Amino acid sequence: MRGVSILIPVLKKEFRVLSARIHDLQWSPNGLRIIACGEGKGRSFVRAFMWDFGTNVGEFDGHSRRVLSCAYKPTRPFRVVTCGEDFLVNFYEGPPFRFKLSHKDHSNFVNCVRYSPDGSKFITVLTVSADKSAKVWDITENNNGKVKKTLTCPSSGGIEDMLVGCLWLNDYLVTISLSGTMSIFLASDLDKAPTTFSRHMKNVSSLTILRSNPHVLLSSSYDGLIGRVVELKARQWSEVHCSFRYCSLCDLGLAGVEFGGNGGCSSGAGGLTERHTAERTEVENAKAIFTNDQEALKKKEADFKGKLSKLRKEK
Repeated sequence: MRGVSILIPVLKKEFRVLSARIHDLQWSPNGLRIIACGEGKGRSFVRAFMWDFGTNVGEFDGHSRRVLSCAYKPTRPFRVVTCGEDFLVNFYEGPPFRFKLSHKDHSNFVNCVRYSPDGSKFITVLTVSADKSAKVWDITENNNGKVKKTLTCPSSGGIEDMLVGCLWLNDYLVTISLSGTMSIFLASDLDKAPTTFSRHMKNVSSLTILRSNPHVLLSSSYDGLIGRVVELKARQWSEVHCSFRYCSLCDLGLAGVEFGGNGGCSSGAGGLTERHTAERTEVENAKAIFTNDQEALKKKEADFKGKLSKLRKEK
């Protein structure tokens, strides 16, 4: 009987990083350290540690309330930026990391912070501010942050316009609001009005990049969908229409492949349709073989019971 190979992840290490909930974490570019933030006792809201032994890599003072997001500078010299419910954006130098300075340019909770791919800029997103804005920062020569541009997303002024997530994708800045509206800005022309998409019917909870195709965005919401996919082609954004739930065959992590109501992959983004179709075919073939074996066993069992019954009658 042929089998299906299933990769089972093995737990390498386990650490209790904070005393309560973790809201965000990131690996260092060299893969040696992890920065995590969230809730904690006292002022222990952020921690950086070595992945193998869990040893601390610095101290993170400067926050008085929950830290909602953190970002690790992808280029040297390494830096860490954090933001949270105290309206602050804090800078840390290291490793080992130590507090450098703090900015309070947002007027309410700062929900997300992300660096640009080259490490020269980062973006913070405001959640419940009256202006529902995002800010682009420049990293100065002394590695401090300075607000370069405040981005204003199209809004109706309601609570649904609060910004909950952001990312920096090549030459594009993407923000997403509580209502599910994605606003896409050109990093090379921040004065240009953003392109917007709005497809989710419920509150959006996260936004990420498809690992196998960095030109594809995935967003997830509370409407039972793992995400919607938006693909960048020829410097224009187009939506790949798909409505999916989590695929058990997918090993892409946060939000893998969208599946329609018939259980089949309904999107070909990044060539995933062919891959998952092949995997699903392999699984179906294994199921068919198993079913045939089961039917053969049932037939043999029936024959045995028949012969046993005949022997009893003869006695």
